[in-house]
Amino acid sequence: MRSLNRKSLLKFGPVFVAAVIAMELFGRFMEARDTVLPGAESFMRAAPQVLSAVGEVKNVTLKKSLYYEGVPEREAPYREYSFGVSGNKSQAFIVIRAEQQNEQFSYRVVRVEQ
Repeated sequence: MRSLNRKSLLKFGPVFVAAVIAMELFGRFMEARDTVLPGAESFMRAAPQVLSAVGEVKNVTLKKSLYYEGVPEREAPYREYSFGVSGNKSQAFIVIRAEQQNEQFSYRVVRVEQ
């Protein structure tokens, strides 16, 4: 088995760093193109379950987004957004589901973890 030495680390280190930066930029690009995310975040900021858990929302960070295409005639498509939220009372991990109905989305709180 070949071991890593300083030379190979110097060779592949910049490639690894460039890949991480490229992934981060791609993630930000996809977030900027997501037309449902702003509605989910607005809903989350005003949801009674979130306000009772964290109080007034001070900071929101998108942690993960999931897109489910659904199954025709059985399950409607949806998107789930996981947020890290801090407020004036506490912090929580919030999951919002945006369910597609025709061209509109309806939002609901799926999980609140403190």
